[in-house]
Amino acid sequence: MKRIVLILLIIIGYIILSYSVVAAAEEDIPRPELVKIANEELKRKGLYRRDYFSDIQNDAGEPLSTDPHLEGMRNLIVYGRPHGDFSQDRYRYLGYTMDNDPFTNFLFRNDATSSTALVYRDWQIHPKDNSNTRNLPQIKNSLGDFNDNPDFEESIREGLKLISRLDDNGNIFDFPE
Repeated sequence: MKRIVLILLIIIGYIILSYSVVAAAEEDIPRPELVKIANEELKRKGLYRRDYFSDIQNDAGEPLSTDPHLEGMRNLIVYGRPHGDFSQDRYRYLGYTMDNDPFTNFLFRNDATSSTALVYRDWQIHPKDNSNTRNLPQIKNSLGDFNDNPDFEESIREGLKLISRLDDNGNIFDFPE
């Protein structure tokens, strides 16, 4: 369970970065054009000097996704095909990131089953350094170019609100302010 939530936290930054580029758009942007806009945004903000995203395939050779579930408000940069568990007409993952990490579907049901809020749980601080977790596919590529960048904090907080459960009073339960 902890690993799944850790994966969500790591990937949510990628999701929000991709999502924030087109959040204001009311019409679909063709994926190659979306890739171009995202690369320009990363360069303009000084986060990356060369093109990070590819308009053809990711680092593992997965093609840029053309899945219709990634259109409209979910016009995201994802590679490969949706995969993982399937529930309520949704896959757990929309595809893969540029680094070939699973790209989490934030509309997939939340696996959290504990009565303890996620923010108060006992987390593995350095999963890449832990012999029990370092070889997991979710961890291998996850601490790459954008790790620990404070520019993503606001977007990560917004993403966590999207996946957070609410208490009986309608307050955010898992990740309170």
